[in-house]
Parts: sequence; C-alpha cells; structure tokens
Amino acid sequence: MVRVARKEVPSLEISIRKALIKGATVYNEGKQQECFEIYLATAYSGLSQQTMHGHGYHDDYTDEQSKTIIQVLIQATIDGNAQASASSKDFGEASWVLRDAFDAILKMSKKKTDDEDGQDHDKDEGGILANLCNTLPDILDIKEHRHHLQTYPDTFVGDEAVSKLVESHVCMNRQHAVEQMNKLLRFGMLYHVTKEHTFEDERLFYQLASSSDLKLELNKFGNKTKSLRGDDLVHYTAILRRYITFHKHPSLGVLRLDYDYPPAPGDIDHPDSYEYPVYYRVVPGLTFEMCQEGVLTPEVAAAFDEAVLWLANHKDVSVITGDCGFMFWFVERVRKIASKKCISLSPLMQLPGMAAACGPKDKILVLTANGTSLNPMRDLIKRQCGVDSQDTKFIFVGCENVPYFGEEVANGTKVNEEKAEPGIVQLTQEMVRTYPDTRMILFECTELPPYSDAVREATRLPVMDAITNCDFFMQAFLDNGKFGLNGWYEEWDGVQDEYVMGQNLDEGQRLQCIWCAKTDVHQFVT
Repeated sequence: MVRVARKEVPSLEISIRKALIKGATVYNEGKQQECFEIYLATAYSGLSQQTMHGHGYHDDYTDEQSKTIIQVLIQATIDGNAQASASSKDFGEASWVLRDAFDAILKMSKKKTDDEDGQDHDKDEGGILANLCNTLPDILDIKEHRHHLQTYPDTFVGDEAVSKLVESHVCMNRQHAVEQMNKLLRFGMLYHVTKEHTFEDERLFYQLASSSDLKLELNKFGNKTKSLRGDDLVHYTAILRRYITFHKHPSLGVLRLDYDYPPAPGDIDHPDSYEYPVYYRVVPGLTFEMCQEGVLTPEVAAAFDEAVLWLANHKDVSVITGDCGFMFWFVERVRKIASKKCISLSPLMQLPGMAAACGPKDKILVLTANGTSLNPMRDLIKRQCGVDSQDTKFIFVGCENVPYFGEEVANGTKVNEEKAEPGIVQLTQEMVRTYPDTRMILFECTELPPYSDAVREATRLPVMDAITNCDFFMQAFLDNGKFGLNGWYEEWDGVQDEYVMGQNLDEGQRLQCIWCAKTDVHQFVT
C-alpha cells in the first residue's frame, strides 16, 4: 500500500505570512475588500487553531501566549467587521485592523520559550525560511541583468529585493529583510553571482539556488539527518522544503474514451481507485469501436495527441494509461508524443513478468470483455510484450455472457457490481477447475478490477488488473517512507481532485464530444 503522508496544518506564523503576501498583492491592486476577506479568513483559522491549544494541537506558543493571541484575534475580527459593515464600508481600514493584529502576533512569535520542543522549533524555523524562499519568485523582479560587459541571467538586485519584501509585508523593515536573506544565503538557498558578498541592501546581483544546487546541499548531510539538532536541523529542513517545490508528487494520467458511464470504485475511471493523484483527459470522438479497430480519424487523432500532450506537459504526470485496453493499439503513438514518460496503456503489459514468475507448464488465465476481441492484437502483443498470446500458456476467456456485466459493458451502461460479481467469480472458478495448472489471473478489461478481491478470495491466486498495472509503475516513482531519503517531493493530502466528464476541455472541445448532446457543457470547469 502506498504510504500517504498526513497533510500538516501550517503553523499560525506561516499562515499569517502567506496571507500578508497574498493580501498585500491584491490590496496594492485596489482590491481592498478581497484583501480584507483574506485577512479575516486567516484570523478565523488562527482562532480555530489556538482554541485547540491544550487539546492535543501542537503549535509554537505557550499557553499564556495562546490566550493572548485569541484575545488579539477576537478583538481584531470584531473591529475589522465593524469597519467593513459600517455605512462607509471601509475595507481598507478593516484590512489594517487585522494587519496590526497580525504584526503583534508575529512579534510575539519571536519570543519562543526555552522549554519548547527544540527539534520541532528548529524544523518550524527551517520551514519558515523555506516558505520565505518559495515566495521570492512571486514578488521579486527576476530577470537578466548586465554589469559592464557581463550578463547575469535569472538574477535580482539586492536593494530592490529588500524594498519588495518590506512593501509586500513579508518582512517588518529593511534590516529584518537583510537578516532573513542572509540566512538564506548562509544556507545555500541563494548566492551572490560572484560569491564575493553576503546579502546587502545594495545594487548587487543575487540568484536563487537551482534544484541541483539544493541537491548538493542535501547531500552534505549524508545519512545522519535523524540526529540533526539546532542550526543543522534548521538548515536541512529549509533546504529540503525548498527542494521539494521543484518536484511535484508523482501522478497518474488517464486517457478516457468519449463516453460517460458511472464507474465503480476499483474501476480505472474512479479516482478513489488510487492512493496517489490521478488526472483524466477525455479524447473527443474516441469511441470503443475506434479503439477496437485500432484506427483513428484525422480529427480524433489530433484530439488524441493533444490529450497526451496535456497530460505529459501541462499536468506533468509520471505514468500515462488509458481507460480501455484497446488503446494498446496506440501505444507507439503515445510513446512518440510523450517520449520522456512511462507509458502503460494496457494491463497486458504485466504478462511478461507474470510469465517469468510461472513454471513452463503453468497457465495464466486472462479475462477480457469479449473472448475473440484480442485475436487481431496478437502481433502487437508479441511486439510490445514479448509474449505470444496464442501460446498454450495463456488461456483467454471472454466475459460477454456474464449476467449483469457483459451486455452492460458492451453497451456502455452502468454495471451493477453486486449482481455481476457472482458471475465473474463463477466463471473464473470454472476456468481454474478446467485448467488446474492455472497459477495467475489477469483481468484485461479495465472494468474488471472491482471484482479482483472477490476472485482472489475465491481462488487464492494472484490477480493482476488495470489498477495493479498502474500501481506497478507508480510505485517506482513514489518515496518509500521506511528508509532512504524521505520527503523529497511535494506532499499529497490524499484527496483526489473532483472530476466530471469533460473537465479539462474547453467549450469548443466539449462540443465535439459524442456525449455532449446530452450534457450542459456550461457546468464544467476547465
């Protein structure tokens, strides 16, 4: 099972600093009401967090400080709402009421007590520095600069950066900004272009550390990260949390047929079938029959290529698969378009490993939606998987006659999983009795995984399917939390993005979809 990291609640100090950056930006654009709403939401969130103080919620404040923070935030929300609700609706003044309260809390956060957990404190300090560094690309003017005849790409100017940090309320004053930036420089998160200066409030050029620079810094700590304390732990935490912003959480991309049906948990089109992020992209005009024949019309081919590019480039997924096994016909096309991605368009790609795990006389049972539908793919399977589907080792069986499943899958209508399951299990048991040397089972149809567990229980045999196929490749991208370097990519909160058919298409693309005539295209969000 994939270990999903628990999403940590940000500390109040980090939440406030993020709100100040976002709020100052919209305030300076004249959107004072939006700024007030950002600050107010942060204040209410802070009240909620501090109310939990002493009830198992861990933060950076003593009990006495927490009580003071609650009083400050309650008074600020009352006064701020009063300003916003007055006849003048002075959202600017309301914003400043909350801003003053935030400043008071940030000053208080400097007064940490000695009896706090030192290690957690050091990690939080490193996290604050990483958060500061992560905000710099958004507020600094990073571009190519010239000095005499020398060009310095992707750089920013020291005194201009100080001004931006103060104006954006990230730092309290210029001295504070210089102090924070020198911490980043000391930890290798930014540097002077010639490495001749510390960070100074002068017209000097600086550059943020690249991913490879940060990796070199991480390597300096070796395998002793669990014993780090003090400045070393602050340094390591800051570098690591900055480094992960260059590395998205590994994710799966699924190419979808142009037909909508209600998928069951375990189905490849059900987001909760996975323990990692998954993104879907429907291909307008791509039908089951078209995939079965392995031929795309010019219009559908263009839409197909665009969908692959969207998954590979826009979403930067790690693995690309499809919600129909017959998309295997297009595997070479997808590889050419997304040459740097892992492409696994069919559960059949598990056959080589399954065959290698079996003895010479052992059988592998392969269940498909239709018993004869894979015959034309024999050469493709041999070319791509290195196995001959006509080999007597493989027993291909169709599920077209299974009650409540075969006809429904063929027609693209909802399958009643509870009613279909006994038929799938019975068919599998009958085939295992007919072929007692069966050692493994493969579900080729992408709508069969909901029944994998029932078949495993009934036969006590390993069952591979579309989900195990995705898991096999995705596991190779995921961090193993039990050993080695951990936390080197962005955390995932375990909640899939909500998806409805046609999402991620613009209105013109949706109008090209076959199912569109029955759907209100305006309900979707691109």
